[in-house]
Amino acid sequence: MAVNIGTDAAKAVLKDETRERDRIEDELDDDDVPTHIREARLAQLKKEMEQLRLAKEHGNGQLTEIENEKALFDITTTQPRVVCHFFHPDFRRCAIMNSHLQDIARRHFTTKFVTLNAEKAPFLVQKFQVQELPTLVVFIDAKVKDRIVGFEDVGLSDNFPTHVLEKRIAVSKVISTKGSSFSSKQTNGTSTLLGIRQARRASSDSDDSDSD
Repeated sequence: MAVNIGTDAAKAVLKDETRERDRIEDELDDDDVPTHIREARLAQLKKEMEQLRLAKEHGNGQLTEIENEKALFDITTTQPRVVCHFFHPDFRRCAIMNSHLQDIARRHFTTKFVTLNAEKAPFLVQKFQVQELPTLVVFIDAKVKDRIVGFEDVGLSDNFPTHVLEKRIAVSKVISTKGSSFSSKQTNGTSTLLGIRQARRASSDSDDSDSD
């Protein structure tokens, strides 16, 4: 499951990991959370931090152009979630796609977004049946899970908003647009770190409003 967190927020969490962990433990204690729930939340926190560290090591948070087919193989076998844009440098719609993907990459730090010039990847173009550009190929755990061909799924217009493409990419679950444990409480009671703190702040703000 992708952790839905933006680049700046991810870097802030990683920079202050110890303080954030101490804070979440204090908040869980204050809420008198049962031991098994507390342990589940801390275990999820640990898993999410590992995802963030891996993403940081691989330079996530931006759209990266790779040079050859081997580079894509290396990325898809070392990162669990990858979106690759097969493009042509002279195609206007490929440039439009890149603009949107750059923005989406900043919002989804634990998913790797790359571009690959189709002319430099004849084997993969044939293997993945890339017959129209732009084409996005979505990988989860090194397996192709989805393809987005041209602008067909985003309204066939060059002026589609970024969130439309973001939602289409999310269909494969390579990213999530429903919020994450870093930004909101989950229905299964496994929210962590930022989620709990923000939820508590929201509750406090509500209390303040009621007292006015």
